[in-house]
Amino acid sequence: MAGNPSQLSPSPADSSQPPSSISACSKCGTVNEWVFCSGLTTPRNWGRWYQRCSKCNAWHWWPRQPLDVEALPPDVQYRMAVEQSLQTANAKEKGIVCGNPGCHGKRKSMPQRGNVACLNDPRLCSTCCQSNGGCGLAAHAPVKTVRPSPIQQKSFARPPTPAFSQSFANAVLHASPPQNPLKRKYQSDDSADDGGTVDFHIWNKDRSEPIKFRVPHPRGARFVLKAQTEYLKLRDVHLPDGLVEYYDPPARDWINMPITIGVDTKSSKVLYFRVPGVSDGVGFPSRGDGTTSATPDPVKVASPINSHLTQTPYAPGTKFPLTYTCDMAPAMRHMIDAMKSYREDDTCLKAELAKAFPGIDIKLATFYRHRNHFAKADKAGMVEAFECAGWSADGKWADLVAAVERLNRARSPSLSLPPSLPPSPSPSPSIPEIVAMHTVFQRVWRTFDDGTAGCEYYEDHLFDTFITTPPVIVGSRKDIFSASFDMTGHGPEVNCLAKQFRLTGDLIHHADQNNFEKSFGNAVSFSIRDAAGLYGGDTALIKFRQFAYNQGVEIYNIMFANTFLLECPSVDGAGPVWLCQDIIPATTKITALGTEQIGSDACLRDKTLHAFMHFTHAALERARKHPNPPIIEGQYIPFFNHFQGMLASASQAFCAADIQSPIGFDDGKCLCVFDVFSHDYLNHDFFKFMRDHVCTDMCHVLGLKQLHG
Repeated sequence: MAGNPSQLSPSPADSSQPPSSISACSKCGTVNEWVFCSGLTTPRNWGRWYQRCSKCNAWHWWPRQPLDVEALPPDVQYRMAVEQSLQTANAKEKGIVCGNPGCHGKRKSMPQRGNVACLNDPRLCSTCCQSNGGCGLAAHAPVKTVRPSPIQQKSFARPPTPAFSQSFANAVLHASPPQNPLKRKYQSDDSADDGGTVDFHIWNKDRSEPIKFRVPHPRGARFVLKAQTEYLKLRDVHLPDGLVEYYDPPARDWINMPITIGVDTKSSKVLYFRVPGVSDGVGFPSRGDGTTSATPDPVKVASPINSHLTQTPYAPGTKFPLTYTCDMAPAMRHMIDAMKSYREDDTCLKAELAKAFPGIDIKLATFYRHRNHFAKADKAGMVEAFECAGWSADGKWADLVAAVERLNRARSPSLSLPPSLPPSPSPSPSIPEIVAMHTVFQRVWRTFDDGTAGCEYYEDHLFDTFITTPPVIVGSRKDIFSASFDMTGHGPEVNCLAKQFRLTGDLIHHADQNNFEKSFGNAVSFSIRDAAGLYGGDTALIKFRQFAYNQGVEIYNIMFANTFLLECPSVDGAGPVWLCQDIIPATTKITALGTEQIGSDACLRDKTLHAFMHFTHAALERARKHPNPPIIEGQYIPFFNHFQGMLASASQAFCAADIQSPIGFDDGKCLCVFDVFSHDYLNHDFFKFMRDHVCTDMCHVLGLKQLHG
């Protein structure tokens, strides 16, 4: 480094200057000034002119090529060398640090950065410099503390009169006892829901005065005239065909609508109705009567006589979730659409969340939890009913969430199966979904204690049924699903296994497939009464027990579960039939005629099963020779029989491997589904089993005819 350090470096006017003092940005076109760079941080930029765009933050240099460090003036090189030699290694990386050894700043692990404009030596940060009394820099001036203003004592313009003090004493003496604030809050909530009233007028004759009503009604809820039929009957008001004409204030016209449609109570302080056919009445709002105007006079509203006429319109609220589904559903749909575009961008999702729920502070985790409830309810078809209920007690979001949780409990394997039975693995890792449908069903039942049985058929009643997909078990001929349905109208209470049958390849190509398609198939439609004749496992088992009892033979306890035939979706016989059965825990104690031991002998269990199959086969052979075989929907199906059941014992479950025949499944712990499927033209599981059957000593004692010579 050569030259005289005391000689001043060239001024900006002596350096190569840009063409003009201002110029437009080459990227956005914004006009900015050129500034001379005289800093000592970057030697290659000293002496150049720069322009930083105020709009797009782009940097422009003049000259465009950086200068050579060796070409810098000697005094500039000298000052740069001194500046760099005084900095510590940490300062060279992160700037100048505060010169106060005790400075810890906001981060106690390291000192703050020093202010390059500080007049102290070494330079301090603003906090340390202000604590030392300042350095003359305006930014480092000590903070002046202002003494708090003295509290002014309150004084009365005139002394209180005895009447004033007496009124205060009376208020204290006659005040009601203190009330729990939580109880007061609950009472106020109840009064907000149930303490409101609504006024409505109705004309039932031409040129007559309106009949006026004031009835209790939840505040903010939509008004349904059908709910007031008892009040109407007391005043001899009859609505033919369930129709009424309602005066719509925004449209200023009469509209014809059913009495089941709700109307908004916020559009007018009085609701106006008339019986269809009434065209003229005293006080019609269409006549411009000021007392019944659909648009209230602001002067009259300012000083009401009755407080219920000036109810504040319902507002969605400032807390999440909102109270009613009709407010939550549109915002949820907006967010679900937004998530398709901003799935990985939480910042954009929060911005969309603020648009969907303005003025409400929501965390994403809270939103995701309620989003899941909304998605499940939407798939189950429940959102529309709650949304149409509006701001009424039937449209609350909390009730929708509770309904979704009931569905989750209904499909949960831990609630529908015994505690010791893990759910069977699904063939695919699909997320379970609930399919809701309306069904009629026939129920075949028996009690395990006394062995009684019966049948119930609800032909004229629809029940809510919930089928969980994907299936629990996928077989070659049928799929088994977890299902639940409601028999009382108060939520799912019956958990069972639902089986849907489909046609296999050998059946489809068989010459007699038309007969088979009339029974079970893939979404085949037929009457539930016809389907009732396709299963008779419990009947055959009762006959077998009686037969063994008459022979004095001890048998093992086997049984068929309660059976439900579900026909979807209506009562007209056009829906597919599902065969459902109760889930029986292995600890169920079964007592039946002719049985002395319960699950004590596994060998007795296998012999009983073989003997029962042998007995059933003999009954089918006798049915084959019956002169008048049954007819189902005009098709000749003489020898068709179908058994569906579940075996359970007190100590041990039946396993299909015990009889070397794939006619059931077992999880190895407590339950087994046992199927016997027979058709006289086809050699399926039932006849395949009987073909390989070897009679046991129980078959000989029962006197069953040997199948093979």
